[in-house]
Amino acid sequence: MSRAHVVTLCLSVLMAAAAGCDGVLRPSGSDSEPEPLQGIVEHETRRLGFEVGGRVARVSVEEGDDVARGATLAALDRDLAEVEVQARTAEVAVAEAQLVLLQAGVRSQERRATQAELAAAREQLRVAERQRDRVRALAERGAAPQADADRAEASFAQATAQVAALTQRSSAQRQGARAEEEAVARAGVDAARVALRAAELRLTRQELVAQAAGTVLERLVEPGEVVAPGTPVLIVAELERPYVDVFVPQARIEEARLGRGAVVRIDALPAPLHGSVERVGQRTEFTPRYLFSERERPSLVVRVRVRVEDPQHALRAGVPAFVTWEDAAP
Repeated sequence: MSRAHVVTLCLSVLMAAAAGCDGVLRPSGSDSEPEPLQGIVEHETRRLGFEVGGRVARVSVEEGDDVARGATLAALDRDLAEVEVQARTAEVAVAEAQLVLLQAGVRSQERRATQAELAAAREQLRVAERQRDRVRALAERGAAPQADADRAEASFAQATAQVAALTQRSSAQRQGARAEEEAVARAGVDAARVALRAAELRLTRQELVAQAAGTVLERLVEPGEVVAPGTPVLIVAELERPYVDVFVPQARIEEARLGRGAVVRIDALPAPLHGSVERVGQRTEFTPRYLFSERERPSLVVRVRVRVEDPQHALRAGVPAFVTWEDAAP
């Protein structure tokens, strides 16, 4: 056998051995194992403002400060709100007093005065009636002019009307206020009380309170500025429930079931965190450029939001995260 043939044979054996070794060392089925889903940690941000308008008295936090749930972040000047409460309180007192007076009816002195006027009017009516009858009889005999008879008749009619008016007033005083009048007075009391309640609520809205733990990202106003209701005062990132948006290939989308548990790994943390699928997108898109897998970049994917349990606030926004499903995690 020639030397060239020997060299060729040796090379063939080495190549076969290398191929065999390569086949033994590659884990079987490694290509079929799904890669972790990649995403970026994000926090919910809130633009916080007052429910009422007014002049800003103080802002208690700076950009970058961590705030706890229930902490007072800013406050408005309370002077105008306190004066309004005082005014509304006085209006309630006036309305209630008017209702009491109406329910109590007319005072006894007024009723006695009306009775005296009525008695005098009745006496005047009797005098006018006698005078009318006398003058009428004289006029019929021609002993008195007809004009005198007409004047006597007019005086009698006037006295009759006066008695009728005083009789009606006396009856109304005995019966008290009408039901309609009392209903109007009660409605006035109710309206005054509602206005007072609204003023008291506005007074309690003079402070801006954190509804969740978070970090102040931006401080948008300073003390002394006048803000309208709803004007953003602070932008705060809520730390209690961060999320990771991962992009699941179409071929694997059946894995992303709502509520399915997930394991979230961060390079900087020694232990994984847990979460669950909160939202599954309704349309496909191309994989974002910031993902690291060259193989997955050209794929059509579906955005899936995984809400992460982070009670210790260990995660920071913008950190890369790797997500696997709990029942499939290594």
